[in-house]
Formats: sequence, C-alpha cells, structure tokens
Amino acid sequence: LICTEEYEKYFSRNDIELAILAAMVDTASFHSTKTRKQDINWAKNMCEKYQLDFQKVYKTGLCLTDISDIKTAYYNGLKKYNFYGCKVESSYIQIEDISKISNLITEIINLLKVHVQSENLEVFSFIVHDMTQFKTTVYDIDCDGYHIREYEKYTSRGNTIIPEIEEKLKRQNITTVFIGCS
Repeated sequence: LICTEEYEKYFSRNDIELAILAAMVDTASFHSTKTRKQDINWAKNMCEKYQLDFQKVYKTGLCLTDISDIKTAYYNGLKKYNFYGCKVESSYIQIEDISKISNLITEIINLLKVHVQSENLEVFSFIVHDMTQFKTTVYDIDCDGYHIREYEKYTSRGNTIIPEIEEKLKRQNITTVFIGCS
C-alpha cells in the first residue's frame, strides 16, 4: 500500500487490486490494531475508482482457513519456540464463526494433546480467530489438558499471545530456580 499510495497512475488496475488485497491480508481486512484510517479510505476510494468489488476483496483479505482437512488446519501457520528450555508451538485458524465448529475444535484439541506428548512440548497454543466477531480464543494445550484464553478483539500472536506464554514460563523458571536454591 505504501508503495502505491499517491503513485496510482504508475500501476495497473490489477496492481491496485493486489495492493488493496495485500493491505487487507496484512491487517485482517482492516481489523488489526495496526490499521490506519487513511488505509481504509484509500482502499475504498481505489475500489470505487477502479470499480472493484470491495466486499469480495474484504472477504479474501480475511484469509479464512480451509478446515476441511483438520490435520492440515491445526498446523496452519505453525511456529516453534524455545523459552527457558521449554518447547512451545503455536498455530492458528481464521474462521467465520467459532460457534459453528465447536465439535471440530474438540477434535483438534484431542489431536494436539497427542502431539504435545509426542513432541515433549510445554504447551501448544492453538489460536482461533473468529473473523465475524473479531475475537480471538486461545487453547493452551499441555500435558494436563488445556486452558482457554479469550480476547474480545482480534489479537496478535506475536505481540500478545506468545509473549504472555513466555512471561508465564519465565516466572515458572524463576520459581523453580529459587526453590532449587533454598
């Protein structure tokens, strides 16, 4: 978006559409905290100017996850971390309505429980972004079961969710060291 804004005359209609889509993908169709009002206005103006279907680009920008194959879905966006000697993994899905897939979530959690044990993980955070309500639910799966964290907004894995896990593990690690020294 930054490279096309104010230079639209140098880009084709297709390039403009791709720039709008890139901005939408990067900001969960302008629902991310990094969204700027001027980006929304620019996208709407360009859609109008180039007769692009804003709703179609908007829906595409939500990046809804194909959940028809749950084994593929539960590893969507997989990232691996190591905090204080503790292995952590995380993945996410973006769906239209979490209430419509509650059975699927239970199935995924059961599969991830096995994964946590087989990979000797401290925790696997399975993140579900509800792209209708723009809320995030996190299922932190460990060897004892799972815990749910809910956020009333679309929440960033890198800025919020994983740092919270890292902080928790840091506190546990300090407590373990302290107890070991007493």
